[in-house]
Amino acid sequence: MKIATQYGIRQGAIYDYGTYDRIAENHEVEAIYILLPNSMHAEFVVRGAKAGKHILCEKPMATSVKDCERMIDACKAANVMMIAHRSQYESYDRLMMKMIHEGKFGTLTQFIATNSQNQGDPAQ
Repeated sequence: MKIATQYGIRQGAIYDYGTYDRIAENHEVEAIYILLPNSMHAEFVVRGAKAGKHILCEKPMATSVKDCERMIDACKAANVMMIAHRSQYESYDRLMMKMIHEGKFGTLTQFIATNSQNQGDPAQ
């Protein structure tokens, strides 16, 4: 709740495992970011697709080919898009790609990256 309050997310727009399917009723939600344990990806992607929401699913996609196919089929049936990761939408990642394409770093021979995330204002 602390982070939701910090970013102005109303309490009725917060979902958990038990209320997840109610997300279909929230037309403000256009996409769902699935970052659950790998074994839970398939179930929540399929449920999210049935809710009519686009899906961003962390890697690995699922724990079996059968689950991957089920996820793809559910997204196709619901006419929603599923992509593997949200990183390409991060502002710093977008800036970095722009700078690379503009040749700001010359010819790249190696690229080393670290994943970190800001989880809210530590002062609050």
